[in-house]
Amino acid sequence: MNITKQPEKLNPTSGFARALLRSLWDIAGTILLALLITLAVNTFVARAWIVDGPSMQPNLHYGERVMIEKSPIASSTGHAVGTSSW
Repeated sequence: MNITKQPEKLNPTSGFARALLRSLWDIAGTILLALLITLAVNTFVARAWIVDGPSMQPNLHYGERVMIEKSPIASSTGHAVGTSSW
């Protein structure tokens, strides 16, 4: 009698497959949460812009990056924080 052992197939109820699916679900949840936080910050708090053109000279120059605050409570004109090393 010749009995050959078949390799184990990966079924969804095995420990390895369950751990893999749980890890993928955790990663997807983390990415989704990060995207939602980024969307909320860009919509309600602040927005990053790159200066394009000479309209903000002499303070800000072409290619510099600025963070524009969107809070109407802070001031009526808004605040800009600039840096060239982002």
